[in-house]
Amino acid sequence: MRVWVDETVDRITALNPSNVLEIGCGTGQFLLRLAPRCARYVGTDISPGGLDRLATRLTADTTAELAVRPADDFTGFTEGEFDTIILNSVVQYFDVDYLLRVLRGALALLAPGGHLFVGDVRDLRLVEAFHCWVQAARLPDATPAADLRRLVDQQIAQEEELLLHPALFETIAPAERVTLLAKSSPHRNELTRFRYDVVITAPGGPDTPRHASTPGTPGRPAHPSGPARTGCGARPTPAWPRTWPGCGCCARAARTPWARCAAPSPPRTRSPPANPRT
Repeated sequence: MRVWVDETVDRITALNPSNVLEIGCGTGQFLLRLAPRCARYVGTDISPGGLDRLATRLTADTTAELAVRPADDFTGFTEGEFDTIILNSVVQYFDVDYLLRVLRGALALLAPGGHLFVGDVRDLRLVEAFHCWVQAARLPDATPAADLRRLVDQQIAQEEELLLHPALFETIAPAERVTLLAKSSPHRNELTRFRYDVVITAPGGPDTPRHASTPGTPGRPAHPSGPARTGCGARPTPAWPRTWPGCGCCARAARTPWARCAAPSPPRTRSPPANPRT
C-alpha cells in the first residue's frame, strides 16, 4: 500500500504541480503529501464528514481549500486556473457519460501545458485476466478449465465498477497528448497488475515529463528505465499464476470495447476507500 501511494505521489510531483485541483480528495491521502509543495491546492469531495476530518489534519505547512461538491461541479472555477488536476482512484465509481463530462470539464480548467492526472484506472483489457488470476489462486490444480471459465464469467457479470480501455482517453484528447503509465511496483497484487495511470497534457506547453520507472505495458512490468507509452495502441500481456489450458481468458482479453460496467448502475461520485484492497 505504501509503495502504491509513493509511486502516485512521485508521478504527480514529476508534473511540477503548483496550482492544483484534486477531485475526490477523500481522507487526504495525497493532499497531505502534495499540498506543502504547491502554491495552491483545492480539494473537493462529496463527503462533508470526510472533509471535516481532513480539515483537522491541515497544518500551517499544509494549507488547502476544501469544498463539498460532486466531481462534475466546476462552478466558480475559471478556464486555465489550474496547472494540475488530479482524479485518483475515483473514476471506477462513475458511469461512462459522467466520466466523460468530468474529464472534459477538468480539461477546460487546465492552463496551457497543464496536466490532468487520472490514476488507478481499472484496465478493461485485463478484466478477464484479473478474475482468472483471482479464481485460479483459490481453486485446486485439478479444477476443469470449463469450471474456471464459468466462475470468471460470473464474476465479470457481477462487476459494479467502471473498467476502461485506454483508447477512451483518445476520445477527449489527441493521442500525442495522452500518456499511459503502467504500475511499476515489484509487489504483485490487484493495484499493480491490473490498473494504470493516465496523464493528459493540455496544449501550449512542454511535453509530459517522462517517468524513470514506467513499465511499457499495463499488467506486465518492464525494465525500470523503460519510457512512458504515449497513445493507446499497446495490448496487455496478462501475467498468469499458472497455465490453464482451455480457459480462453487471455485470448478474449484482447477483444474488448473501450469501456464497460458489467452491472450498470447510476453515477456514483463517492470517495475511494481510505485503504484500497491489496
